[in-house]
Amino acid sequence: MNFDVIIFGATSFVGKLTARYLSTTYPDISLALAGRNEEKLSALRDALNRDLTLVVADAGDPADMTFLADHAKVIISTVGPYTLYGEHLIRACAENGTAYVNLCGEAPFIRRTIDRYQAKAAETGARIVHSCGFDSVPSDMGMFALARAAGEEFQRVQMVVTDLKGGLSGGTIASMKAALEDQNGEDALHGKYSLCPDPHDEANMDGQKDMAVERTPEGWAGPFFMASFNTRIVRRSNSLLGHTYGYRLRYTERQKTGSKLAAYALTGAIGVAFKAATTNGPWQRLIPAPGTGPSEKAQEAGHFTTVHHGLTVSGKHWATTFHGNQDPGYKGTAKFLGEAAMTLITHPDHTAGGILTPATGLGEPYLERLRAAGFEISTRCII
Repeated sequence: MNFDVIIFGATSFVGKLTARYLSTTYPDISLALAGRNEEKLSALRDALNRDLTLVVADAGDPADMTFLADHAKVIISTVGPYTLYGEHLIRACAENGTAYVNLCGEAPFIRRTIDRYQAKAAETGARIVHSCGFDSVPSDMGMFALARAAGEEFQRVQMVVTDLKGGLSGGTIASMKAALEDQNGEDALHGKYSLCPDPHDEANMDGQKDMAVERTPEGWAGPFFMASFNTRIVRRSNSLLGHTYGYRLRYTERQKTGSKLAAYALTGAIGVAFKAATTNGPWQRLIPAPGTGPSEKAQEAGHFTTVHHGLTVSGKHWATTFHGNQDPGYKGTAKFLGEAAMTLITHPDHTAGGILTPATGLGEPYLERLRAAGFEISTRCII
């Protein structure tokens, strides 16, 4: 039997949320739940829909991953860290022409998939769409919406996170550690254009620092802790779209703090928290274990707002606001993943195959599905 969607890693924290979202929002699609543990899969099925099909599969078994790719139109993978558990499934989807989405935030891993599977995915038509979670949908699709409205190239764009409330899971932290520990990923981790098709064929503009305090159109702002990854995804989108955002575009991301002093305090706090979360020590006991995440009450209280401020080459100031009324990393990400999969199903010929980003693999149809799913995405010309 073939399925519209197989969720691999369905019993992970985000996997469960995504399975619930798809099974309740789109009950007519054929959906299968996949993972290593049959007992956990059965419990999830019983909680959602007893008619769902279960597939027991191990990320480390190439034959299992080929089976998944052979039996789905789209695969959603929440099995991370992808550096450790993701490559066999990417290879199977690229070879089989199967569409695929994940929530990967590991730059070295994505760089390897570009180098190893871009040609095969382009040949088979497989749309491999990385980073369809909170990293990096608001960044990438906000920039896409901004560019569509402005209709001209930009000198610079600054995304500012103006509102953010949400939890952090053990799986997210485990992925951060895996990316940092990747011995072959130094260039991909730190290069500003490391995820572009050819990093050497870019303008390599200065003034794109991830860790900086600046005064923005929203007021004083410090570094956004996800900027070092999100900015690479946006720059890859720009390159794949023929630099339609601007060949010499400066793109940065910041988080609003209100005062200059608070912005510097945020910079220090991010450094300390990042080091504590990604290095071994007694403090690891305070960090959530993989498979865990915020409570239902905490998720319901979550929300986020980002604003892309762009200055075009003609001097116009455009702004795109992206807002969600759910925990961005969990219920929000479940929606991001679910709607990405539905976009791939309903628009099978939207783009050519390859190792893609949300903007380049899903584009305008995805933007409209996000709006229909309850995200507020609006663009205006300020000057």
